[in-house]
Amino acid sequence: MRSIPFLFEALILNIALSIDSLMSGFAYGTNKIKIPKISLLIISVISSLILGLSIGFASIIAKYIDTNISLLICVFILIFLGIFKIMDG
Repeated sequence: MRSIPFLFEALILNIALSIDSLMSGFAYGTNKIKIPKISLLIISVISSLILGLSIGFASIIAKYIDTNISLLICVFILIFLGIFKIMDG
C-alpha cells in the first residue's frame, strides 16, 4: 500500500515545482528577459532527469531510513539554509 501515498507525494512535489517554474518564468517575463528555446529544452530535460532520479533514490532510501530520522535531517537542512540565507543578506 506504499504506492498510493508515494504517488500523492510525487504529485504534490510536481505541483510545487510547477508553481515555482511558473513564478520564475513570470519574473523573467516581467524583466523582458528572453531565453532561447534550445536553452529551455536543455533546462527542462535536466530538471526532469534530476527529479526522476531523486524520486527513485528516495524510494530506495525510504526502505532503510526511519521516517523520524529523515524528518530531522530535513528540518536541519532547512534551518541551515535559512541561517545561511540570513547571513548572506
